[in-house]
Amino acid sequence: MRGLYINIQNKEKIYSVLRELEITYKEYIFPDKVSDNGIIIYDPQEWQTEPVYQDDGLFIAVYGWFVYKGHKNNLTQLAKDFILNGFDIFNEIEGGIFTFYFEYKRQSYIVNDLFSLSMHFIKDDVQNYIVAPFPYFIADKKENEIFMSIINKQKHLFGNFTGYDNIKRLNPGSIYETPSSFFSYYRLDNFNKKHFSSEELVKDFKQNTELWDYEERIIPISGGLDSRFILANSEFKTGYCYGPSSSGDRKVADKFRWAVKNMTAFSLKDIEQPSKHQKKLINQIFNGLTSDPLPGLFFAFKNVKSKNPASLADYDGFLGDVLQRETYITFGTKMGNLYKLFPKLFYSKINDNKVMKILRSRYLSLSESEFMYLYNDFLVKTDPLQVSKLDKLKLYEMLYGRGARYIIHGGITMKSQFFSVVPMFFFKSIFENLMSLDNLETVSHQSIVRIWKPIDVKYSKIKSDSGYTPNMTPLYARIAKLSNRLVKKIVIKEKGFGDELKQM
Repeated sequence: MRGLYINIQNKEKIYSVLRELEITYKEYIFPDKVSDNGIIIYDPQEWQTEPVYQDDGLFIAVYGWFVYKGHKNNLTQLAKDFILNGFDIFNEIEGGIFTFYFEYKRQSYIVNDLFSLSMHFIKDDVQNYIVAPFPYFIADKKENEIFMSIINKQKHLFGNFTGYDNIKRLNPGSIYETPSSFFSYYRLDNFNKKHFSSEELVKDFKQNTELWDYEERIIPISGGLDSRFILANSEFKTGYCYGPSSSGDRKVADKFRWAVKNMTAFSLKDIEQPSKHQKKLINQIFNGLTSDPLPGLFFAFKNVKSKNPASLADYDGFLGDVLQRETYITFGTKMGNLYKLFPKLFYSKINDNKVMKILRSRYLSLSESEFMYLYNDFLVKTDPLQVSKLDKLKLYEMLYGRGARYIIHGGITMKSQFFSVVPMFFFKSIFENLMSLDNLETVSHQSIVRIWKPIDVKYSKIKSDSGYTPNMTPLYARIAKLSNRLVKKIVIKEKGFGDELKQM
């Protein structure tokens, strides 16, 4: 599949997957003068020239896309600045999904994006380290029974672990210097050092959307508010939505057909169904990462691309609900639902025990010993961060928990085989702005009124699939959301795209 491959033993395995899944790509093979044996499988629409810089003593290759000093894929400028300032230049990258390979003065490095959205993995227990976008392509894996058990129970892992002892995910915002050295190039403790500004938020959404041409833009429109916020702040040629025609997503998306020039809406039952071999292959590719990769999503995105071949940049609302409504600091037990309705009962005075309670409630399927692997990793990853206790929990779940280790597979990893995925909420300025919001106000739905204040009412007046609008009073919005969920689950038992995925 698309990605950066370093020192892979069985290269034919890569090309076999690309052929079987019919992924469009171009390849760049590292020249002999480079110390490592490398291949980049990249999107020819995103990179019309090879994603490589070469000069005396410096070789750079990149998978994905990035924004540096206001320009997309500004590789030449980045290379020149690197010679002057070294890896400090990565503090100036404003957004992107990327994995870089550097060789400078015979020393090689792997540089990962700030949020590890490019999802690459490393095996460094041999003389020549190996990097790939999936453990599937790495030979001589050593299975870890405990982690495989956790995957089967929880559907995903946490931290940088995989189902294999000798393979790890590249840490978010890291530089790997061969051999075996990680260090962070951007500290997460800066995120609460600015005041929230809805005007700046709108400006940044518009500015970053324009990095791709209007003709190249495509946006998934769902029943939620994340894609709608993106839609409200820029112009998009194409929109799409999938699932049963009676689902909440399709009903809400249909009300925004006027906002795009072209709209693609379909049931997953109506697209060309994958073969058993294709579904089995996708399950194998994600082995050691998730027990439930939902292969139908891959073919849904493939269908969208086939209907809109000129579309390149898919503007995804990945984890926007976490930043707008604090969905990763809530939990689904009976008491958890009560606290969603009356957040001050629980969230007004947060201590370490409450944080542990939230985390435990979000991972109820794990045994106590399995949970301690998670909790100890949480402490290691978050103790150095100078942020609130709830922000530590939120950041962990986004960077090392459910967001980065499960939701990302469909929302970004699979979709990146067909598009340049643009997770709008993860441009650095946008992320920092939203992270400055007060946790209690956000979980209480007070912040969402501030976020949506500058937005045209024609976008905010329509109810979401969850039964509320951004300009509802916070208490009414919380009541509407909880009651809507109970009605759908217990009374009408509404079917969504998830139900169709299970049938594919």
